[in-house]
Amino acid sequence: MSKPWTPLEFVNYSLRPNKNIERKLIVELLLAMARQFPIREYRYVGFGGLWYVDFVLFHKALLISDMVSIERADPKRAEFNRPFSCVTVRGGNASDVIREVGLDEKPALLWLDYEDSVNGPGFQDAAYAAETAADGSVLLVTINSNQDVLRRMVKHSDGQIRSLEEALRSCAPHLVPTPLDSRILSSQSSFEGLVGDMLLTSMIDAARQAGREETFRPLLNFAYRDGAPMVTAGGVLLGPDNRKRLQKCQLDRLPWLCQPGSSQYRIAAPLLTAKEKGTLDRLLPAAGKLTDADLFERTSLKLKQSFIDEYAKVYRHYPQFAELFR
Repeated sequence: MSKPWTPLEFVNYSLRPNKNIERKLIVELLLAMARQFPIREYRYVGFGGLWYVDFVLFHKALLISDMVSIERADPKRAEFNRPFSCVTVRGGNASDVIREVGLDEKPALLWLDYEDSVNGPGFQDAAYAAETAADGSVLLVTINSNQDVLRRMVKHSDGQIRSLEEALRSCAPHLVPTPLDSRILSSQSSFEGLVGDMLLTSMIDAARQAGREETFRPLLNFAYRDGAPMVTAGGVLLGPDNRKRLQKCQLDRLPWLCQPGSSQYRIAAPLLTAKEKGTLDRLLPAAGKLTDADLFERTSLKLKQSFIDEYAKVYRHYPQFAELFR
């Protein structure tokens, strides 16, 4: 059984720094694609919840004005919090709703941002989208990548599942490599990389097996955590004309772009005070690597080198939160 959906009131999704950065990287990708693709005319299908963070960002930054929010837990409350008239709330399970919103009618930006793990609907829904969505559609899927779900499956299977590998194969047998290196399941970070690869494979294979003219081109493979470890992977469906358009977008300039043979991109923003952030910002971008010794000599601020390195990767997108008194 997949984990129940987190109640709407449990988390304010606008206040998670790594998730915040992920959204901005996605916008950066789509803005680059917008040079050749009519992104503003796409239909965005996602999970708005109470906060509609993605919807607000995509409407303002990408000018998308055809938006569908899937809401299972409380459609009426989601309707009340709807931020724009161009947002339509659809109640029900995402697996059902994506089959009703006409993914084949026009290019879509689909983001299935699940909290379910590998035993949830993510792989199957990703495959369905790749089979049916219109040419040019951008498909993104997020799932929880905590290995504990496999351990629980072994524990509660009454002996029917005897290992982590068997548990994983029971979730998506056709997506797990054979043979599977046992070291992958002994490391959380390696497991996250495997989950990202499985999501991408589900979409690549589904588009091919459906006999489509379009192929699925992976574009991103992120791992991050604001608590639970999460993986987001996705890409774009491309027919012959759109393959040529994508080449003109110069996406290779994006340092985190998913390329053949590239490793998963880890978003791991360090926790910094506003003063520390401002101090680092004044030294970035740096011509070379900004070292902890150089930082201390120039500013008297002492930080771990790993903090500096991770911040330098995402400083343009690093969020600042503040309380407003009204």
